[in-house]
Amino acid sequence: LIEQVMPSTSLIVTEKVEGMRQVRGIGSGFVINHEGTYYMVTNHHVIDGSSKIFTYFEHTPYDTIEATVKGFDKVADIAVLEIPQDREYSTVKFADHTKLKRGQDVFAVGNPHGLVFNVTKGIINHTERQMNGRWPYAISVQTDAVINQGNSGGPLFNMKGEVVAINTMIYSKGDPAKPNSGAGWDGIGMGARSDVIQETILKILTRGGEIERASLGVSLATLQPTIHELAEEEFGTEILSERGAALLAVSETGPAGMAGMKKGDIVLSVDGVTVLDSTELSLIVQRADPGTTMSLYIERETQFMTVNVVVDVFNPDTVTEPTEEEVAPAP
Repeated sequence: LIEQVMPSTSLIVTEKVEGMRQVRGIGSGFVINHEGTYYMVTNHHVIDGSSKIFTYFEHTPYDTIEATVKGFDKVADIAVLEIPQDREYSTVKFADHTKLKRGQDVFAVGNPHGLVFNVTKGIINHTERQMNGRWPYAISVQTDAVINQGNSGGPLFNMKGEVVAINTMIYSKGDPAKPNSGAGWDGIGMGARSDVIQETILKILTRGGEIERASLGVSLATLQPTIHELAEEEFGTEILSERGAALLAVSETGPAGMAGMKKGDIVLSVDGVTVLDSTELSLIVQRADPGTTMSLYIERETQFMTVNVVVDVFNPDTVTEPTEEEVAPAP
């Protein structure tokens, strides 16, 4: 199985100028075919700021292929690269995200620390993690397959050889940019889920350039019966609804804050579509264009009301970041 999928994966080497120095970076990627045209997919942070991008395949290690950026989505951290069409490429298939289950075996392919075309195995720990703050709207798969620097942009495969996620981040208590901070592999890796990858690729190929994501400017949590009493204690009020998306923090200068929304508001529906959890709300907002007016039906202190919010372009400064534990890219 590994030998079957390996030809569709790549080593990505980038060049950029920092001050008076030319700096090289290493990442990973994989090939797709869209309507008869081949493209390379990787993380945006792998190629961000690069003056040149080169890609290599294991079966043709001395064949240098130069790539150019077709478009990217900073929020989902996905970039699509144009590659020469004068040859045949092996391509990946995507997994059905609705069939992903915790405990399923997966394996990551990438180039950690320059150890090219490396394979690590693990399981799916969670199928729909949300990383509030730096990466709020890219619903991610959590895995314990080892991911390190250089794995970013590489695929996480299931045992059918289908891509379930794109390896993007590790969850670490330290800061990877600071030596001796304790940063490193803590057994928690994250990657945008297969449906998010496909939706983002389609947007990029349709529009080109930078894709802008919409934002409410809030941090969210899921309200459910098992934490109902805790939520009432946290927000200091009785809550009549059993399910919904609770606002943990609201930026006063963000779209929701400007519309008068507050911490403790429970979003029950958006434009008539029922919201059962924070994931559903995030996906609805993510799929809207900035500038769209969205009608949110909410509960606030046992009262029900409708609030109209004009969603804005995602801005990391309008979303509360994690405090003790940092979400770190695996560049």
